[in-house]
Amino acid sequence: MDQISNSERESQDPEIPSRLTVLVGVLTFAGVAITISAAPAWAVGAVIGAALSTCALHRLVWRPRPSTWGLLSVLLLTVVTGAGTHILVEDDSRGRVPAEERVERTLLSGGVGQIEAGNIARASADGTSGTYSDPLVAAIGSPVIVAIRLSNGGPDELVGTRVTASLPKDAASSLSVELVARPNNAHPATVGDTATIDVRGSASACISYVPGSTRLFDQHLGLIRDLPDGIVGDGVSIGSLGVPIEDTRFVSLELETTAAKRSGDCG
Repeated sequence: MDQISNSERESQDPEIPSRLTVLVGVLTFAGVAITISAAPAWAVGAVIGAALSTCALHRLVWRPRPSTWGLLSVLLLTVVTGAGTHILVEDDSRGRVPAEERVERTLLSGGVGQIEAGNIARASADGTSGTYSDPLVAAIGSPVIVAIRLSNGGPDELVGTRVTASLPKDAASSLSVELVARPNNAHPATVGDTATIDVRGSASACISYVPGSTRLFDQHLGLIRDLPDGIVGDGVSIGSLGVPIEDTRFVSLELETTAAKRSGDCG
């Protein structure tokens, strides 16, 4: 009568895990901590799932103590999972592209062109059919045409190209006009050049934009269309610029030179 069945005796035994169970638990949760700091989210979830399943097995199946084969299975699964995760993380880090290179690849995949730089801004005192030079010698009062050549070196079409002109604000005997082109998808983003106007006789002169004089020309200086004013402000848009040589464009504007005041300023 005093005998107690095995099931009753097991229910009265304290559920104290063996040392091997404690060791497996420590190693498992250590792996979780390491994985959280070094691995991607899917690997973190996998290891946490393995740890929780170990606890569940201990509470529901390995009562009061886990079997030896069960512990060996969990340990083997932990080693295999850790090794596989390490290999996958290493491969992922080797194939990972730096942020700067990712930006560059994105730009290239979206299409990038480039405006050929160099001596691309010239001036003429005889209109668009005259001889352009840089520097240009011009007399006070003579009309001056300043133009920039836009040629796309490729590999892709340039879009949203805007051209701006910056004029000197002070009187001088040598006046530099800066012309800059800014496409939306160029590398480098901007290209510019200056056209210099030397006043004849080294006189001091002022320069100003002639309204309604901005024009777009083809590669042979044939007029394509008139452009709106604004080139000396926010700039004017010329649209797309193709790669072929026949898509080369010129943007020109007319400037007026006037004698400086006795005070030497242009106000």
